[in-house]
Amino acid sequence: MNKKKTIVYILPRSPWPPYAGQARLAYYRAKELKKKGYTLILISFCNRSSINQINLENLYKVFKEVHFIEIKKITFLKISVRALISRIKNEIPLKASWLNSPEVLENFKKELSRINSKYKNIFYHAYSIRSFYLWKIINKEKKSFAIDLVDSMTLNLKRKCNIFNNLKRGFWKFELNAIEKFEKNLPEFDFCENYLVVSSFDKKYLKFQSPNPKTSIKTSSIGFLIEEEIKTEFVKEDKRIIFFGSLSYEPNLSAIFWLYKKVLPIVWSLDTDIRLYIAGSNPPKKLKKITEKDKNIFLISNPVCMSKCIQESLVSVAPLISGSGQQFKIIEAMANKVPVITTSKAAIPFGFINKKDLIIEDDPDNFAKEIVNLCNNQKLIEKLRMNAFKTIKDKFSWEVIIKKLINEIYK
Repeated sequence: MNKKKTIVYILPRSPWPPYAGQARLAYYRAKELKKKGYTLILISFCNRSSINQINLENLYKVFKEVHFIEIKKITFLKISVRALISRIKNEIPLKASWLNSPEVLENFKKELSRINSKYKNIFYHAYSIRSFYLWKIINKEKKSFAIDLVDSMTLNLKRKCNIFNNLKRGFWKFELNAIEKFEKNLPEFDFCENYLVVSSFDKKYLKFQSPNPKTSIKTSSIGFLIEEEIKTEFVKEDKRIIFFGSLSYEPNLSAIFWLYKKVLPIVWSLDTDIRLYIAGSNPPKKLKKITEKDKNIFLISNPVCMSKCIQESLVSVAPLISGSGQQFKIIEAMANKVPVITTSKAAIPFGFINKKDLIIEDDPDNFAKEIVNLCNNQKLIEKLRMNAFKTIKDKFSWEVIIKKLINEIYK
C-alpha cells in the first residue's frame, strides 16, 4: 500500500476561525483528512497581528506545520496599486492580484522549497482565485496540485450587479468583465491535475482555452460534522424563525433586507406570533437599526454557540438573492434538525428536492405563506426535519465528502 500523501493547503487567509465559506471548507476537509491518517501542512497569508494563541492552538490540532507569510499594511497598499494596473493593462481580475508582491512571492518560494526538501509524497492544494500568482510557482515544484476556486465568481458578481445601484454596480461590472474572461480561459499547468468547485451549477461557468484540456474540472461539495457538532436537543421556542450567518457578508444582508421589506409584512398580516431572530457575527449599523425598530425582530450578535441558536428555532429561513456556491447555513440548519425554507438559487447547487428535503420558494408572497404554514404545521415540520437530516447524513457528512475527494483528487 502506498504511503499516504502529505497535503499542503495554501490559503490567502487563515482557515481558523472557520466562519467564511473558503476557510470553513479548508479547515474541515483538513480535519477529516487528518483522522484518516494524512499529514497536513498549512501555508497562509495574513497580518500576523490577527493570529492569536487560540487561533494557533486550533490550527495545530489539524495541521502538522503552520506557516504564515505576512502581508503588512504597506505591502497591501502596494498590491492594491499593482492590482489596478494589472486590471487595466492585462485584464487580470482585481481579486486575482491579492498576492502580487515580489516580497510575498519570494517568501512563498522559500516555504515551498523547504517543504519539498523535507517531504516526499506531496500534493499541493491552492484555494481561491486570490492565490492566482502562486500557481506558476507551485507548478515549478513539479508536484501534483489542485486549484480550488470554491465557486464561480462570474455567477457571484452577476448577482451583485443585479442588486447594487450606481457606483457599486459600476465597480462590480468592471470586475465582472475580467472575471468572466478569466473563467472562460482558465490557465493550464503541467502539474495541475484538477480545478475544483463546490457544485455542478458553478462548474458550468468554467472553461479552458484548449479544446482538449489536460486538466479536469471536478466538484467537491461542502459538508458538515454531524456527530461532533450536534450534541444537544434544545427546547424550541414557539414560532421562532431564524436567519443566521456572517452579518457583514453582503449576500446575507441582501437576504435579510429582502425578508424585512417583502416577506415579513405579509407574514405578520397572517400571524402576529411569528418572530424573526437574526444570529451572526459583526452586524452593521443598518441591521441593528431595524432590529431596534421592530419588536418582532431580535438580533443575536456574535453568538457563542450557533447550534444552540438554530436548535431553539422552529424554522430556518435562507433566501439567496445574491452570492454563489453552496450555502453552509442550509446544511447546518438541516443537520441541526430544523426545517428550511429557501430560494431555488440556494437549493439548486445541492440538488435538494422541494417539499421533501426543504421548501423552495422564490416569490415573496408565497415565501411568506410557506413560513406561516410551516410554523403552524407540526406534522410537516417533523417530516422535513427527518428527511433533511437523513439527506445530510447520507450525502453531506464530511466523511462522505472526503472519501470522494481522496478517490478523485488525492489518489
